[in-house]
Amino acid sequence: MPVQAQLWPSVGGRAVSRDGRWLVPVAAPLLSSDEDDHLRRGSVNAWDLTVPLGTPVYPMESGRVSYAGCNNAGGYGCWALIEHDNGYTSIYAHLLDEGHGTIWVKAGERVTAWTVLGRVGWTGKTSFGPHLHWEIRHSTQGRLRNDQFFSRAAIPYCKFCPADGQASPVIANVPGLVAGPVYYTSRLFSREALLALVIIAIGLLLFFRPEVAVAAAHATGALAAKLLALSGDTFRENGGWRKRHWAYLVVIFVAPALICGTTTAFTIWLADEGISPRYLWAYLRYGVYPLIGGGYQSGAQYGAIWGMPCSGVGTLGQSCRAEEIVTDGLAWQKEIALVTGIAPVPVVIPRLSGHFGIQEARQLLTAMHREDGLVIIDTEEDFHLARTVIDELTMYGLDGVAIDLEFVHQVRESELRALAEHLAEERKAAGLRGEGVLVLWDVFHNAQQGMDLAVPGVRIVPIFTGYGSTAAKVAGLTRTQQLFEVHPVDSGLMAFDNRWPINTACQGFDTQRGYDCQNWLTLFADPAAQEVGWWVQQ
Repeated sequence: MPVQAQLWPSVGGRAVSRDGRWLVPVAAPLLSSDEDDHLRRGSVNAWDLTVPLGTPVYPMESGRVSYAGCNNAGGYGCWALIEHDNGYTSIYAHLLDEGHGTIWVKAGERVTAWTVLGRVGWTGKTSFGPHLHWEIRHSTQGRLRNDQFFSRAAIPYCKFCPADGQASPVIANVPGLVAGPVYYTSRLFSREALLALVIIAIGLLLFFRPEVAVAAAHATGALAAKLLALSGDTFRENGGWRKRHWAYLVVIFVAPALICGTTTAFTIWLADEGISPRYLWAYLRYGVYPLIGGGYQSGAQYGAIWGMPCSGVGTLGQSCRAEEIVTDGLAWQKEIALVTGIAPVPVVIPRLSGHFGIQEARQLLTAMHREDGLVIIDTEEDFHLARTVIDELTMYGLDGVAIDLEFVHQVRESELRALAEHLAEERKAAGLRGEGVLVLWDVFHNAQQGMDLAVPGVRIVPIFTGYGSTAAKVAGLTRTQQLFEVHPVDSGLMAFDNRWPINTACQGFDTQRGYDCQNWLTLFADPAAQEVGWWVQQ
């Protein structure tokens, strides 16, 4: 039973925050899942507000729509991200799809606290019935608890309770409302369930109306006899059956039985062996070789993470196994998607070390390519090791190498060009698709203007990792782009934040305290930073 809410100020059925600035986004909800419930499920600080399907959803206060759509980032289905004042943002997830992956508002629109963003639905990764997933965030403080601002006493709490009643009359005559019941029904009945219902209906017909079944059988038999008579006439006219007639019989009668029986047996075998159909398809596609990635795509957006696995350094510092590195890369991709609405191609850039060698890199290539991502191996400033990596790993689908030129006394065009050419030759010999990538860290201070590094089959991607304010980092990237004559989509920035373990002063950091205590949201909020093609997290 719901825990009754105490009397609390409300406007139009929407509870008011403690300071009176914000409103709960739906009227008369049940709180079916609070922060503690979410965290126990491995989720994030959020409230799930249960109301009838189709109930209007409003922003908690005025702001600008940063994202609105149905890309299902983070399992949110159809959702909206609203930017408010003072660095606050809010997320409203699992809304109804109003058609063609849209909700009621679009990115860039200004909204008030009474602008309808969309309607409560059941989209995305959720099994709790129609409800609104609601998060509050801050640009420097991250995800915040909703009960920090709203009293729990304002909303009845009932874990996993369904909503009673009908949707608000505000939307009673809204076009497209029929989409709600249709969507609800589609979630209840899968194709297998519908097929089972058809079989049950046929069985009931045989039991309760046998005369109808007999009439249908007679009609089917008459049709079969007519087909056989026609076949006999054809047989006599043509002096016997030709090979193609037997082929027709096989296709019509024998093949379906064989396919059905074989498919069923094969499915049972896959289940017994615990083999994923996705991995089986990958094996059939690529043979006995590991998965081969698609290579670099010019103009795409990339979200990369860097570090030294098992060494405690960088984003990958605590990750040792290939699966852990892939998980970290996909988590960063989702992080970007939640904020920007863009799901970048995931990239991992591990540096070779005593803990992470060629064998581990080979396993990582297979695991990452299953997720359609890229693997760039970092060899610090060691050109010889970079060539060795190319020789050893290209046949497994190596996407590229990264060279750290920050401490190289003088960058030689001949060395860079020779490495790029070697990568291009090995990828061509291995029959790999797309372009290879040569990532160059921090080069503008020790490289000469006008170096010609254009090599067919390889894309040069200079990435600026310098320290300092957002303006300083963007200025360094601009200088790098001019030096290599590259378009922003073929260059990138590295964001530093409190994941970097050496700088203990970053705990409780803000955007002003230290050179690499800067939150990545602050850096990539800059319009110039948003244009680059590679967002790298350390």
